[in-house]
Amino acid sequence: MGRDSNLISWGVPGLSASFPKPATGRTLLLEGAKKYSHNLVSEMICDEICSGRPIHWIDGGMALDPSGLIPMLSKRGRPPDELRLLRGCRAFTAHQMVDLVRRARGDIRPREGESEIRLVVITDLASMFGDMQVKRAEGKSMLSESLGLIKSLARTQNVLVVMTMPVPRDCDPYKPLYAQMNDHADDKVSVPFYDGTNIVATHHSLQVSASSIQTLSTRVSLRDFYGTSHSSKVVCMRPPLDNVSSETPNGESIEKEARRASAS
Repeated sequence: MGRDSNLISWGVPGLSASFPKPATGRTLLLEGAKKYSHNLVSEMICDEICSGRPIHWIDGGMALDPSGLIPMLSKRGRPPDELRLLRGCRAFTAHQMVDLVRRARGDIRPREGESEIRLVVITDLASMFGDMQVKRAEGKSMLSESLGLIKSLARTQNVLVVMTMPVPRDCDPYKPLYAQMNDHADDKVSVPFYDGTNIVATHHSLQVSASSIQTLSTRVSLRDFYGTSHSSKVVCMRPPLDNVSSETPNGESIEKEARRASAS
């Protein structure tokens, strides 16, 4: 098996030009808002489908929507029926998520006539274990077990496991769970912006950033930002000098200050 068969495409030119392709046998954490990280995952899935390989997707955040992949496949000249290569399963509880991760080794075995799976996607893993109905210690323990199984799955089955999580906020109750995911991932890529064409991302393991730069076809000047209808506005911060008198509060001091300013 050649080395290229162990590398998986990012599916996005902006990343492919800046980051090396992720390799099988490792875990990759994608950090960012769902609309960014999930879209990037979808691009990777579509590239695998186009190469004729099946994908295994474990969803913990109600993100699994195969119909969203159809336009991406169409852009690549592929018919919707190739979605048959996508194997999806969804967890509705923390215990179901742990069970799906435990079963993953058997679930990714190649079926008759299919190539081996190289890409396993797990979306919103931590959110399942931060559920209010799950005790904090229990959720942390289940996540720890899941992460250990995921790392073992990547190593022993030679697959790339891509996990997604949002950007932690200071007041986020899931923050300790996100820290666990950071500690267990082999590589981490943050995606603060992705609109389907332009992407901004940082590969933390390599300390490399990627961003799309658009050039402007015309020369830009300050006049482009200043409309002809704009006019200057003078804001009076103090009462006019003629209206200042000793009867005005602080009037004498204001008058003296104003006269000094007009004389300078």
